[in-house]
Amino acid sequence: MRDDQFGLYQVVVSVVSIVNAVIITGTYQSVSRHVSARPEQANPIKRTALRLQLLVGGCSALGFFLLAPLVANYLNDPRLIPYLRLASLIPLSYSFYAVFTGYFNGRREFLTQAALDVTYSTLKLGLIVLLVWLGYGVAGGVGGFALASACILGGSVIVAGKGEGAGNVRARDLL
Repeated sequence: MRDDQFGLYQVVVSVVSIVNAVIITGTYQSVSRHVSARPEQANPIKRTALRLQLLVGGCSALGFFLLAPLVANYLNDPRLIPYLRLASLIPLSYSFYAVFTGYFNGRREFLTQAALDVTYSTLKLGLIVLLVWLGYGVAGGVGGFALASACILGGSVIVAGKGEGAGNVRARDLL
């Protein structure tokens, strides 16, 4: 990757990291707190949080996608637009992934949570390096990040399973 391409990648990742930090931290802490306080309601809390993330994560990702031209214009570089749009998949996946990491943390399943995080970090590094090495440049770097996010979300869904448990948890309580 050329220096100018690395700069583009760095800007895109910096912008998406700000959005992720807000979404992930709030979601993770809220789910973890509620699950640890009411472990018998862990699965209903998880289900409610996932439904809530359809709105929060969906709107964040859509906003990120639609605002890409404005952000690129503000940063005086229209080349950022397609990369920012590709990166909009990251907060979408992350918003749901944060529910699962909060769920496992609240249930004190720290090994499972750590295994998912290590797998994600390794997968992210591997996919970014592979796609850049294959010649996809900035799109490969951002795409590798997005693909790793989607893959770990899928893995989280499998590891967590559907889960049983009756109960009704209000989305307002999680917010």
